[in-house]
Amino acid sequence: MSNPNSTSTLISKSAASKRDLSSPMDDADTKKYKLSESNTTVHIEDTSGIAPCALSKEDLFYVSKQISATFHDDMSTLVETLISKLVPPLVKSIHADLTSRINALEYENAELKSKVFKLENEADRAEQYSRRNCLRVAVVAETTSENTDDIVLGISNAVSSGLLIEEIDRSHRVGPVRNDKKPRDIIVKFVSYRSRQKLYQRRSALKKSSELSYVYVNEDLTRKRSSLLYEARRHAKTGSLSGAWSSDGNVLIKDKAGKIHAINCPDELYAALPAMYMPQRCRNNTHFRHMTQTFFLFCCILRSLFCSSTGEFTCTIFIVILSYWPFCIRDPIILN
Repeated sequence: MSNPNSTSTLISKSAASKRDLSSPMDDADTKKYKLSESNTTVHIEDTSGIAPCALSKEDLFYVSKQISATFHDDMSTLVETLISKLVPPLVKSIHADLTSRINALEYENAELKSKVFKLENEADRAEQYSRRNCLRVAVVAETTSENTDDIVLGISNAVSSGLLIEEIDRSHRVGPVRNDKKPRDIIVKFVSYRSRQKLYQRRSALKKSSELSYVYVNEDLTRKRSSLLYEARRHAKTGSLSGAWSSDGNVLIKDKAGKIHAINCPDELYAALPAMYMPQRCRNNTHFRHMTQTFFLFCCILRSLFCSSTGEFTCTIFIVILSYWPFCIRDPIILN
């Protein structure tokens, strides 16, 4: 049996300790020291008659460590379960939403590009129509005291076009003075389209003139059409086209077969060129055909390796080469 005196002693000590800790006469350090002395050993009393046990600091640390480890394992399992059940559906939902948004943006972007392309073409067409009464005269010597109207009339007289001064609305040089002393073009605006055609239809006669054979009379094209005509003439000089010129603001080309095409963009120009002169981006379809043929040839060779006889293998290779060779001659692959 437990000793009541000892129990009362413990209670009195505990009460005395509480009174000491609550005393207003001691400072904070003294109270901390008394508290550490009273908590050195924890006494547990059991009314069942079992002797009291004492837990040291090491025992308390071990117990807390075990509880922490058990709690950590349970929490890890719980978190992994939640992640495996919640994250995949969430990722799938986000991916579907982003895919839908990307598709909508791509469709909108394609629509906007199409509208911009149409608006650019309409603006270019309207600008070219406003230049229908104008011509450009190139490679004419430039002087400080010149009169461009007189120069145009002199060219008209040289080709016998019958142009009158009253039919010229205005003429002047284009752009600032060049540092390389190269003469600037002369732009001429006529009072009517018929007056303009008088000079333009006789422009080929300049080549027969000994004094003005170096002068060129061209239509006044927009920047877009002028660049397109320049590119077409460059291909004509290299021999990939038979000719390139403009008529009423339209750029025309003649392919090697003698067919005339009206072109409005570089893609239409490249479509009329042979495959070897196309830019790399315009030969993707041709390359795809060659890749398909090469793959077919490779498969035939592999099949021939398992032929029963050498003669059958040789015959198969010969037939494949004969069927593939005409494509190589017709559409040679030239990499840029």
